[in-house]
Parts: sequence; structure tokens; C-alpha cells
Amino acid sequence: VEVLVGLERTGRLSISKGFLVDTHWLQFLLPIIGFVFLYSFLGHKEMRFIFPALPILNLGAAVAMSKLARLAFSPQEKKDDDAAKSFSWVALFGFVCGLGCMLLSLCGSLTFVAVSKMNYPGGDALAELASYVQQNYPPKDISPTNAEEIPVVHVHIDVASAMSGVSLFGQRAAQVSTDPYMEWKFSKDGYEEDRSVGQEGFDQFTHLLTEDPNSVKSLVGFHVIRTVQGNPRLSLAERRIVTNDSIFVMERNGWRDEMGN
Repeated sequence: VEVLVGLERTGRLSISKGFLVDTHWLQFLLPIIGFVFLYSFLGHKEMRFIFPALPILNLGAAVAMSKLARLAFSPQEKKDDDAAKSFSWVALFGFVCGLGCMLLSLCGSLTFVAVSKMNYPGGDALAELASYVQQNYPPKDISPTNAEEIPVVHVHIDVASAMSGVSLFGQRAAQVSTDPYMEWKFSKDGYEEDRSVGQEGFDQFTHLLTEDPNSVKSLVGFHVIRTVQGNPRLSLAERRIVTNDSIFVMERNGWRDEMGN
């Protein structure tokens, strides 16, 4: 609820009216405040669920800042007495605090964006694989009649990769970035026990996106070709964003020979 000083219709400041509540905006603010309050009792919370409330809350803040600016920067001749002049300094302090909050909010948003953009190592790993294939196996003079000469790129995506950015959009981007006659296949089998890939099952894949390369190495012959950073956190002591090795792009041994490289 915004507590504001009343302005006479003539535009002159008058402290005698005291503090007034701007009830005109309550019909918009109260339902939103009630929604956020009730939603706070739910066990499952996500920021995206309250996105519809943000425009109205921003509107309320904008109205408050506008009125504080009118009080703080009104011409001196419109201030009736010393009390009005003193209060203009209070309004100015509130206006400056509001600007400070906006600046802090902007800095916080930029910081979280910088951190969150590193929070999708699965998607970055798929992009790295597409770049690797494109660089090492550029498009050749292949016609549809002999396209079978190019092996299929068969990628297995583990749980961690799938949950951290691998999407149909990324899969489509990988396909269109390489030879048009090169076929890409993606598999997410192995999440459930009845669909487990098994020891021999990995032989069908040419590449893997995995968070644990050691377990894969012990099963079949794969080697790491790219390592993608993830799990970002802001380290105040080091004054930087710290990341760890999160997703490993692996290639089956001998696949380069199959490709003729």
C-alpha cells in the first residue's frame, strides 16, 4: 500500500491534509498481493507462476515513484510553508531510495542472467558436438544415391544432459548445421530399468552426452572430445562465477576411421 501526501487540485503542496492512501490503485494491487500471499502457502513454488503479477506490482511502484518525484521536485513557490519544504526533502530521500532499489534490482538481474546462462550444460554440449562434427567432417560432394557412405551420428543423452538444456530445438539445430545427407539420431533410453541400454547397448551409439565419463569408459570404448562447464555459482571471495566440469561429450573409438578421417 502506497502512503502518499495529498496534493491540492491547484498543484500546491499542503501538509495539513496529512498522509493519504491512494485508494485508486488498490483495486489492482490487492488481488495481486492476495494471490502472492495465498500462493506462498503452496509446497511447490516456481518463480514463473507469479510472472503475471509483476506488471501490476511494477505499475504500483511506478505510481509511487511518480508522486514522490512530484513532491520532491515541485517548484519552491508552490510550497506553502516550512513544513512543506521539509517534507519535500523527505520525498526526495524516498525518491532516491527508489532509484537505488531499481539500480540494485538491475544489477541483481544482470548477475543472475550471467550465472544462469551457464546453467544449461546439456544444451551447450549438444552445440559443441554439432560444431565438432561440422569442423571435422565438413559437407562432401554426396548425392542422395550414395548418402549411405556417411555414417549416422547416433547420440545417447543421459538424464543430466536432458535436464540441462537438450531440447528438440537444439537437436534440429545440430542436424541443419552439418552435412544435409548426414543423419542424426538421438536416444534417451536407459532412464527406466526396463529400458536400460545395457553393456552391449552402447555399441550402437557414435557419441554420448554424459555427466559421468568414467562409468562409460568402463563399459565400452569411448573417449572424451569436449568438456562443458556447468553448475555455476557466484563466488564472492573470488569475485567471479565458478563452474565445474558438468557434461562430457564422448566419441566412440574408431569412429573417425569409419568416417574416412
